[in-house]
Amino acid sequence: MLAVWNWLTRISLAVTADGPASTQPLGLPDFPFWHHLVKILAVLSAIVGGLLLALALWRRLAQKYQRHPALIRVLATHHLAPRQALILVAVGQETFLLASSANNLSVIPLVNGKDRTVTEYVPPPHP
Repeated sequence: MLAVWNWLTRISLAVTADGPASTQPLGLPDFPFWHHLVKILAVLSAIVGGLLLALALWRRLAQKYQRHPALIRVLATHHLAPRQALILVAVGQETFLLASSANNLSVIPLVNGKDRTVTEYVPPPHP
């Protein structure tokens, strides 16, 4: 508010002293604003770029150096209907196909690639 008051005072003094010819706009302050703005944006983008690069490297290298690899891996999922899906799961060296519904989870028999036998798992009865 004080700056506006000073500005109005200077304009009124200029008008009374020199007439309307002295009401030309006052000069811009000697502050290299654009130079500092470009500098700030360059440093900020370098910092953000460095952080994104570090994150990408962390994600890539973290998978290689895991101490305990996942024993259970979901290889694929195919949704058939709402709350129904087929899920291909690898546990160790074995691969299973699971049928998931809202009320049940069952194992679908798979054909073994070596001897073409069908392996089937029968779940225990519910108590």
